[in-house]
Amino acid sequence: MTVREVARRLGVSGEWLRRLEREGRVPRATRDLNGYRRYSEEDILALRRVLYGAPQLSEEERHPAQ
Repeated sequence: MTVREVARRLGVSGEWLRRLEREGRVPRATRDLNGYRRYSEEDILALRRVLYGAPQLSEEERHPAQ
């Protein structure tokens, strides 16, 4: 998804998404061949956690040992 699509889906501005990335509050989005940001569903979940104030999950919490 593009910045515009994600911003609409989350009800925020594209600038807010870019600022979060610049501040290191979310992982950098992947870029397509033209340099545009592309967001995965996992990226959108991370953005929702920031938006709604839920704590970030640690690597261990995301992938618990079995």
